Amino acid sequence: MLGFFSAVPALEAAVGVFSEIVNKITLKSFSCENYENPTIQKHYENLQAIALKRDMAKEFYDQSLPNEFEIQKRLNKYMDRLVAAMPVAPAQPAAAPDGDGAAPAPKRTAAAVDIDEVRAMHEKGALKKLTVATLVEFLHSVGVQPMRKKSTHTHMRRAVVTSAKATCVPRAAVTAAVRGAAAASAARWVCCGSCRPSGSVSQARLSGTDRAWSSATARHSGNVRDGFSTTSLFTPAFQHRRHATAAVPALPSVAVVPGSAGSPAAARVDFGGGVVGSYPLAWLRDSCQCPRCVHPENHQKLHASSDVADFDAASAAGNPALLPAARIVAVEQGGSASSAAPSAQLHVDWPKGSLITAPDDPHTTVLSLDWLVSASAHPSNHPLLSIPAASDLPPPADASPASVAALAAAAAPMLWTAADFAASAAPRVDYAAFMGSDAGLWAALRQLRQYGLCFFDGVPTSDEREVERLARRFGCIRETFYGTSWDVKSVPQARNIAYTSLDLGLHMDLMYFEAPPGVQFLHSLKNTVTGGESYFADSFKAVQLLKESHPDDYDVLTRVPVTFHYHNDGHAMQYRRPTISLGDAQEPLRVYYSPPFQGPTRLGSDPALAARLHAALGRLAAILRDPALIYRSRLRPGDCVAFLNRRVLHARDEFDQQSGDRHFRGTYVDADDFRDRFAVTAAKVLAPK
Repeated sequence: MLGFFSAVPALEAAVGVFSEIVNKITLKSFSCENYENPTIQKHYENLQAIALKRDMAKEFYDQSLPNEFEIQKRLNKYMDRLVAAMPVAPAQPAAAPDGDGAAPAPKRTAAAVDIDEVRAMHEKGALKKLTVATLVEFLHSVGVQPMRKKSTHTHMRRAVVTSAKATCVPRAAVTAAVRGAAAASAARWVCCGSCRPSGSVSQARLSGTDRAWSSATARHSGNVRDGFSTTSLFTPAFQHRRHATAAVPALPSVAVVPGSAGSPAAARVDFGGGVVGSYPLAWLRDSCQCPRCVHPENHQKLHASSDVADFDAASAAGNPALLPAARIVAVEQGGSASSAAPSAQLHVDWPKGSLITAPDDPHTTVLSLDWLVSASAHPSNHPLLSIPAASDLPPPADASPASVAALAAAAAPMLWTAADFAASAAPRVDYAAFMGSDAGLWAALRQLRQYGLCFFDGVPTSDEREVERLARRFGCIRETFYGTSWDVKSVPQARNIAYTSLDLGLHMDLMYFEAPPGVQFLHSLKNTVTGGESYFADSFKAVQLLKESHPDDYDVLTRVPVTFHYHNDGHAMQYRRPTISLGDAQEPLRVYYSPPFQGPTRLGSDPALAARLHAALGRLAAILRDPALIYRSRLRPGDCVAFLNRRVLHARDEFDQQSGDRHFRGTYVDADDFRDRFAVTAAKVLAPK
């Protein structure tokens, strides 16, 4: 029997309902052997972090934790039945006659005070006018037994205020059904549908069945601790947290909402206090950070945003099968259970087909609520800028009209398909002519300026750093944390996906830099493997086609910033920019596209606009997959390719690393240096003879 409450006979109806609750939440097939030991697994993660020199271990999800969201969902329909079946605790019975049969002398009866009067007196600040005897009588009338025999007036007042506000009181009837291990977990939920675990009371004075009820009764007992404030006891915000020694807010709730006109399908999280976050399903799926979505060693994304299924289309078609289930799970943040700071995660269970590239795989995404809140907190959207009329290559003041026209023609970008590029003036340049003459240099500069792509034949392979010599003909080497030049070959435990034998789709390099390199060079030193063919595409042509066919998607890609990041090997780099950048005085159009290095995108102030990003990227990716736009070339030893890194996308097919050797050497030159060399050489070559 609980020391906090008077004895009340058990009712069969209440016992029956509670028995149903216990049966409903009992895990009949549960076996701890089916789950990994969370303590050991966390220890392994820490060891792995030390071995790999990581700053912190990967977050480990403890699958042995109860799914409180599901428990609550299962029990909701029983709560009203249970509360209705519980009797109100009666007033304390009269004292029995003493030993000689004579009844004790009657005590002075306190004036009766009902609950409405107590509320009214509290609101007026008039509880001090009631005597201790009157307060005790009121507590008895509502079924609360004061703990102290000699309670002070203050203690009595606090107990009275709390009891007057109570909306549900645990009944002794329920204790008849609280037996066995299942009762301990079920007891937290018996009081009422809105109760949540919110702290603990001292366990020293509870035993047996009483201890199982401690967390629930702590919220409803009339025994109030010293120092308890009664300032807001009668306000709705106070609710059921009156007696928790360390009150913990209720878990947020989550609901999956199908898409409608103007609103994407989303998981809507109610944080309480009127704060609601709406997270588009496509964005949540794309933001998954599990090892199947982000490579566990190099931390690079393993799917493109365009691979995410169209949940909005599924909603519009009335197909709920593609919509996920979502729940909120409480997680401890270290320390003891009683002192740990609470946290929570959003778990989204995706059905098969959440990625179009993995149609048969179900999936679960786990994201902390703290991260979700931070991902939503971002200022206004990136403005849509217009293209300025100014050229990035102004001719000299004394230039003749003919030289101005020649410079404009040489500098104008030529948007190309694979056939267009193959028919261009100088798709391939002889290395010796390039290094030994202005004409050879100009041929390469003009080709690179107009098409963004140029190949060199006959580059020596005896020196691995020959690519640096070639690049310096264009300008200064751009040194990065990879060095002045770097190897591209398959290595164990690669820190970059380029250093594997995996298929490497169309992308650009170093999008996580504030100023990504302008020109990239790749020199083939060895290439005897099966597979591994290189291919390229003109992003400017793809953007033109996108604008013509899907102007709304083009608009989205100019406005929604995408996060690019590199968190690996002692580096933490990140930059956010739209996929299509307009209005730069030096480069009227820039494209930033690198799916392997794309991080979770912030929702910003317009989640609906951000949700359209995935569909827009999907349309751009579909255009880029068109074989007519892709120029393929197997780089033989001695070949070198140069391309504008903020225009031309590069890629390579997967290759069999056991079939031979594949070794490229690469380097970068900044766009500023390239423009400088182009302008100076153009002035020399195009000057009137």
